[in-house]
Amino acid sequence: MAMACGPGSGSGDEGTGSGSGSDGASEGSDSVGSATASSASASATTTASSSGTEDSGGSSGGGCGPSPCDACGPGCVDGSECVDGQWSCHCVCDTQCPDNPESEFAHGSETEPIDCGALGAGDDLAAWQALHDCVVGQAAAQGAFWASWGSEDGTTRVGMAAAVAESYAGAYFDIFIGGDTIQYTCSGFAATPDCTVEPFAPCVTCLEMGEGQTSCVGPK
Repeated sequence: MAMACGPGSGSGDEGTGSGSGSDGASEGSDSVGSATASSASASATTTASSSGTEDSGGSSGGGCGPSPCDACGPGCVDGSECVDGQWSCHCVCDTQCPDNPESEFAHGSETEPIDCGALGAGDDLAAWQALHDCVVGQAAAQGAFWASWGSEDGTTRVGMAAAVAESYAGAYFDIFIGGDTIQYTCSGFAATPDCTVEPFAPCVTCLEMGEGQTSCVGPK
């Protein structure tokens, strides 16, 4: 405003001075208006940018909050996602699960493990009875072993194993062909009471079975 008033005062022409002052005021007003509009535009841009970042999810998962999901293992990427305000945790893995986790477990023993057999649809009753006797005999002697058998539809296998280290440790495996492997701890193994051995039912029980843990995540 000081600059706008200067020309009018110097000319001695009131109309000119007044007019210059008005124009100056107008220019000043336009300048203030422009600055205000620019500030508003910058504010809107910042708000939109901030909103866009929040909407994109990021670590907040689009409203779910920070992910509670555990880190994925080697060869896997985090495929967890926010669905309807809840986290769905899963890992996407390119790794192939071991074909015989029961054998790997048994071979961790400090004593030589015994192969009690791997049975399926083509095996007769005598083979199933032999697997039963081997597992029960080794378990009773606190000996290391491994054994497995497939399901009738060929989609899953059951594995049993024991190893000797500082103590006697047993493991029971639910093996989904081409998928995950679930492992349970066992304090030992014994013959299942009131059970008659037949194909796909060797009548062997995992004692004091623990909670199942995914020991391997298969391809998804």
